Amino acid sequence: MTPDLEQHREAPPPEFLSWLESVEGGSSAGPQHAFDVLLAEHHLMEGVFRSMEIEVQSLLDGKSIRSQYWGDVVDFIGNFVHMVHRPKEEELIFPSVARWAPAAREDISECTKEHEHAEELTLGLCDAVEEGDWERVLKVVVLYVDVLRAHLRREEDHLLRPLRQMLSEKDSARLAVASEDVELQGMGDRGRQHCLSVVRRICKATELDWPLGG
Repeated sequence: MTPDLEQHREAPPPEFLSWLESVEGGSSAGPQHAFDVLLAEHHLMEGVFRSMEIEVQSLLDGKSIRSQYWGDVVDFIGNFVHMVHRPKEEELIFPSVARWAPAAREDISECTKEHEHAEELTLGLCDAVEEGDWERVLKVVVLYVDVLRAHLRREEDHLLRPLRQMLSEKDSARLAVASEDVELQGMGDRGRQHCLSVVRRICKATELDWPLGG
């Protein structure tokens, strides 16, 4: 166990705890800050990354392929990360930040390019799982996790955390409502609860004790 993982077990990010409270029906504080929702989603994504790394190692050790596991992975990275999380950033957050924080435009440009690379990897992984090309799955997963983990770090360190306080309450409320609309379009009636259930199932399958509540 790494110290970093132990720290996450003891203290999941506060943004995720607020997100979790809203998902499980205990919050009456209104829409969460749009940046905080993205940070909460990053926490979900990191859990899936770590689970995928464990599963890949088990395959390299000779364990059997688990189709249900990889079906859940495809559901999460294809239907949520690619179809919901990414549009919220590209269509809502990035344009807003570029208007009131011109100095961040270079980072936004780099993040957008990284999204395009991530899209290629996402489609490649989904295709490989569907085709049962497990050798290709292993190769793509290693690259996918490496690329996406560095990408999330850039977004958090250069955009989401340092610029959060610069967002006016009015803009924050507007982005929060628009973000919820993107979620509704992308997930329909399955919503955040489905996303959380899938991530919990993915982590449980590899016995990863990632703090997800429940």
